[in-house]
Amino acid sequence: MTTSAITPAVRHAQVQSADLPEKSVAGSAPNGDVYEVSLPMWPDERKGIMKSGIWEATPGLLRGKREGWAEICHIISGRATVTTEGGDAVELGPGDVLVLPDGWRGTWEIHETVRKFYALQRFDTYRP
Repeated sequence: MTTSAITPAVRHAQVQSADLPEKSVAGSAPNGDVYEVSLPMWPDERKGIMKSGIWEATPGLLRGKREGWAEICHIISGRATVTTEGGDAVELGPGDVLVLPDGWRGTWEIHETVRKFYALQRFDTYRP
């Protein structure tokens, strides 16, 4: 029997100091005063099951929702308050990890420019 190995491309970045593209106005900022940028690390365009990367946003308010995707984020720098629709709030800072489940809705109030590493898992295709 013959087998073949598939070696995916390895992607590496110093998350804290990675040069990011220029920021643009965040579409989810109700006041249009928040700028954000994302640097994809693993877009997984083949299957659309998982994505990961580095995200950064300036201070202000962002509305968020996770529909069909769950997200794990590791805060690298900055401070924010994430509030779930309905009132539960959590203060985040460097080193914190946050899990936003599929269906989550709420806001990010960014107090100091936030940089995070994120991993998104698509749930409508996930089968354990």
